Amino acid sequence: MLIPNITLPPGRTTADFIKLLSPVGGPGGYVLLPPPPAVDPPLAGAVTFTKVTPGTRVRFNVKARNDFVQQTNSAQYFSAKVAVTAEDGCFELDEREVVILVPPRPMEVPW
Repeated sequence: MLIPNITLPPGRTTADFIKLLSPVGGPGGYVLLPPPPAVDPPLAGAVTFTKVTPGTRVRFNVKARNDFVQQTNSAQYFSAKVAVTAEDGCFELDEREVVILVPPRPMEVPW
């Protein structure tokens, strides 16, 4: 049985599960669609891409970790939104919903 979106501990949000969001560099990290003529590929920094032209698809690695929700006898899941914004943060370019699953505590089987 899954328990959806139970209450998080006070002062916590689903953003607290996300520990690292990093761009994937190199040719595997972006796809130019369609390839614009004479345009350099985007540059992957520590947490952002720069010099991205319209139509370019980019990839990010998302690492999440639960270090604050206690396990229960049932699995718990939470929904979080990861949004990609323009450099100044004024415009949302894309978003993805991610699901965070907190597994149930291990069952103790009496011998």
